Amino acid sequence: MTNTDVAGQIRQAAPLLRIGRISIPFLLAIAILFTGHGGLFRFGAATGLLWSAATLIVGVWFVRRPRLLGQMIVVYWPIVLLPSLAILSTAWSAAPASSLGEGIKMSLTVLFCFYFAAQLDTRQIMLALAIGMGAAVVLSVANMMVGFLQPVYELNGAFLGIFTQKTMLAKGVVWAAFALVALGAFHRMILLALIPAFAMFPLTEMAKSVTGEIGYLFVTILLVLLFLRQVPVGVRLMVPLIFAAGALAGLAAFVMTGGDLIGDLLALTGKNSTLTGRTVIWSIGIDTWSQAPMFGIGFDGFWNSPAFAQLNAYISANVDDGLQGFHNAYIETGVAFGLVGFVIFVGLILSTFAKLVRKFLQYRSIEAAIWLSAMLMITGLGMIEDSFLKPRSGHLVLFFLACIWARTSPKRPD
Repeated sequence: MTNTDVAGQIRQAAPLLRIGRISIPFLLAIAILFTGHGGLFRFGAATGLLWSAATLIVGVWFVRRPRLLGQMIVVYWPIVLLPSLAILSTAWSAAPASSLGEGIKMSLTVLFCFYFAAQLDTRQIMLALAIGMGAAVVLSVANMMVGFLQPVYELNGAFLGIFTQKTMLAKGVVWAAFALVALGAFHRMILLALIPAFAMFPLTEMAKSVTGEIGYLFVTILLVLLFLRQVPVGVRLMVPLIFAAGALAGLAAFVMTGGDLIGDLLALTGKNSTLTGRTVIWSIGIDTWSQAPMFGIGFDGFWNSPAFAQLNAYISANVDDGLQGFHNAYIETGVAFGLVGFVIFVGLILSTFAKLVRKFLQYRSIEAAIWLSAMLMITGLGMIEDSFLKPRSGHLVLFFLACIWARTSPKRPD
């Protein structure tokens, strides 16, 4: 049975539950993406209650279809490896209880992605993303104007909106813009979608977030890929090569004329030489990885083990109070799972990219352009932010959905 056959069987066997004209899976997708990007962090236990209720709905749905769940696990086994390893790492973890709990949460995140991929198409997922992140942007602007939550700004003047941390706002803005451009492509109104998408960019400047500023680069990449769909095959293959050659030539000329690429980039984004302390925690993460190079110290083990309490205290005092991540998904993977997990993680990323690139080049699909751009954004931002590998995070949900779509998409152009 092929991957597409499994997805087709699920859709035929599982008519959508609806409230009026709106499906339950669609409402859940909005809620999960909104909370996964931090939309409810200022509201206490609301996030946990929402995920618990959603877990009950999704769990009951799969309990009624055990055979289909088994087929999905067989078909998407590369995606299941990471949460399985997270749970297995309990056996050697520096904080076994934490590893088990977080591993279960990651497994449930995969289950949610199976549920969404089985019942929602890419257009619906992008609409859910646009509504969820659009709501976050609207509420953030309203908070700035009315101030119904406090504080509105961090001590350094960064805009927070409804979030507890500026980067969450920036990512919400970027994903809202991304989803608007994607929907514009589906409805042939891309020029109209560009107006609100890029009108939100000043919010990333107000948030003083390098993640948000860089994130808009990937929105632009989505626009480029959507444009490349319209050109002949030969030209489509040549444009990226010409673009890459031009970029390398410009970079070489910049460096040869005395330009400081890293320094100028950091100055442009308002960051210091440590990328707001990121290089410090990266060094700590790499040193910790070297202590258990093959299997790591367990999923989330570093942040909840008494053995690393002193390092945690140092990070809180000198980098960011209460930080629970290395601001780098790849270092986080190495620390948690060692070389074994790192190879699995990178292998999943590379295999997904290979499938998405092949589908984009061969079938000129809008969906392939969307998921390829989304993967580029998630894996690229994974170098400088720490939410990628966090269970229940919006980036992890979108990452697993991209991996699933790459293995189930119909082989036809839009």
